[in-house]
Amino acid sequence: MELPKMIKIRNFIGGRPDPIIDMKLKWKLVTSHTARRSFATNAYKAGVPMPSIVKITGHKKTTTFLNYIKLDEREHAW
Repeated sequence: MELPKMIKIRNFIGGRPDPIIDMKLKWKLVTSHTARRSFATNAYKAGVPMPSIVKITGHKKTTTFLNYIKLDEREHAW
């Protein structure tokens, strides 16, 4: 069985130049926002009509939606 993956988190607090380092379990960093953004990106890549995705995710404008999803440079060049 594989051990849970730990992720190093660096937080800069109060303008301090040195970060506070913390280790977190990777699965604890996944939030509902992560799921929303993943859904939007994957649905877009799968060819779901953009107006449908925008309506589901609650975005007001398609331009906002296009900035929201995670695409690499090649995918943005449509």
